[in-house]
Amino acid sequence: WNYTMEWEPIRNTDVRASYVGSKATHFVQVVDLNNPLPSSLPVQPRRQYQPFGDIYYYQSSRNENLNQLQFGVTRRFAAGFEFGGEYQFTRALGLPYDGATATTYTNLKLDYGNSSQYVKNYLVMNYIYDLPIGKGKRVLSGATGALDKIVGGWQIAGIATFASGSFLSVTFNSNLTGWPSGRANRIGDPNAAQRNQFQWFNPAAYAVPAAYTYGGSAPDSIQGPGTISWDSALFKKTSITERLKLEVRMEAFDILNHANLGNPGTNISVPASVGVITSRNGSRVVQFGARLSF
Repeated sequence: WNYTMEWEPIRNTDVRASYVGSKATHFVQVVDLNNPLPSSLPVQPRRQYQPFGDIYYYQSSRNENLNQLQFGVTRRFAAGFEFGGEYQFTRALGLPYDGATATTYTNLKLDYGNSSQYVKNYLVMNYIYDLPIGKGKRVLSGATGALDKIVGGWQIAGIATFASGSFLSVTFNSNLTGWPSGRANRIGDPNAAQRNQFQWFNPAAYAVPAAYTYGGSAPDSIQGPGTISWDSALFKKTSITERLKLEVRMEAFDILNHANLGNPGTNISVPASVGVITSRNGSRVVQFGARLSF
């Protein structure tokens, strides 16, 4: 279901606001029917279906719900300018969608949490602008001849994306037979005092659960680093003669030279890496090109 309002506040510019919701019921959920509850006793004798091991069963028990606010603006090409922007705020909850096996088939609610399929905030923008310089334009409108061929015909364009980080689960490793590894217990505030690549979240806010119990933290309960990407280009088209045309261009990828951090370590059983980010990507790349048409 959705509800949308759309209007034109100024000529050639359209603004849209939407609420979008959905509820999915009886999606496929994978459970292990022959996995006994954690215990210090040997595992195999406690399986209810003997003499078999794990038995994976696909049942229609997975539910999801999504609520999303959308804002958009579109300017049709007019007066040398075109622009588009879309923003989404998303809240999606449910059981794991990616085919992951439930922690225990006796209590599926243990795995209810944020959907890793979505990020909370997402903004993308694009633009094209003919620079108002040269013959007949606002700047140097009287330019002719060689001067007009130099200063006229310039255009800038680009696309920018800003997104919050993906959702992550905080986990632990078990070294006891009959007690599987899983999600940790949350015992405090997971927000770091000064969040950076060396401590993205507060590891002290999590602890290994009591032996042979399930961790109480929700799946995908923290967010990793977001993404900032802005690519832009500068173009120029010049008609040298009636049949001879020259196009030059400069393109800059990640023009802000912003390094997007990778996800932090989330396993509290590995203290050296928990909360620490060891990867990053993104660096400015500039390229030039020219095309002569005849």
